[in-house]
Amino acid sequence: MFEIKTIKDISKQSLKSIFDNFNTIFETEKQLLNIAYHDFFNKEITLHILYLKDKPVGLIVFNIEIIGELKLFSIEFLFVDNLYRKTIYKELDDNKISKYLLFFALKEVCKINETINIDMIIITPTNEKIKSLYIDFGFEYLDDDFLYINMLDIKC
Repeated sequence: MFEIKTIKDISKQSLKSIFDNFNTIFETEKQLLNIAYHDFFNKEITLHILYLKDKPVGLIVFNIEIIGELKLFSIEFLFVDNLYRKTIYKELDDNKISKYLLFFALKEVCKINETINIDMIIITPTNEKIKSLYIDFGFEYLDDDFLYINMLDIKC
């Protein structure tokens, strides 16, 4: 059974233990997990971990950023354990974990949008594979580093 847990208050040691249980392939993944770990304690970010039974299998990190008049929902990081990346799960509405986590983030932004009028969702994809996932969802290039989608284009 899959379950998403929102992490708001956790010790550094406990979070490190969760992150250490993720299977990674590339050094950049370890570096990004390390950044997410430090950001959790130093910035106001929201961390959601997807568990399969008691095993963490994916996570998504997002926050709200206000730049001038713009209110942005920023997806900081999406990660799926290497052992669970290619599988489509019936329990996740016939989706891969990455797509399920993105759907979860979009549901969350719709809830937030009820009280704070979000202008757009932004993401900095870490590789071409994840970039194609966002483009399939309707994200467009903002510049070389960022993709975005206007909140008006999201059906809540």
